[in-house]
Amino acid sequence: MQEFTIDAGEKDPREVNRTLKEKAAEYQRIIIENPNAAHYRWRGSPNL
Repeated sequence: MQEFTIDAGEKDPREVNRTLKEKAAEYQRIIIENPNAAHYRWRGSPNL
């Protein structure tokens, strides 16, 4: 299984969202490190 890791604590919301959209097609699993640093970014996502 291919996986990609994003450290949300070091990125602004636009950068994280852009990366998620780009990598979603390539990877089966995306891990978001430090999600509490940016919890408001994904508030509407049922998968988090």
